[in-house]
Amino acid sequence: MNTIDDTEAKQAMLNALAGYTGPITHCPDGEATAEPLKMVDDAAQWLKEHRRDRRYVDPIAMRKRLRLERAKRGWIERRNAAIMKKAR
Repeated sequence: MNTIDDTEAKQAMLNALAGYTGPITHCPDGEATAEPLKMVDDAAQWLKEHRRDRRYVDPIAMRKRLRLERAKRGWIERRNAAIMKKAR
């Protein structure tokens, strides 16, 4: 390439960048692409996280699942409380 072609290519690139009107996304370090940012409310986020949850027809099984989830939350709270106590 000669210098005339280089300057024409640089000018064409600058014109293309100046005329771009699409969405701008932030790419994490080391990655060339990023997903477009989406605004999601709490209800949509909950549905997204629980989309694979099975429905229980049996009320006894449903109560058991809820009881186990509540117990698991309690275990996590007690574990975190002990960790925070040590951190102080």
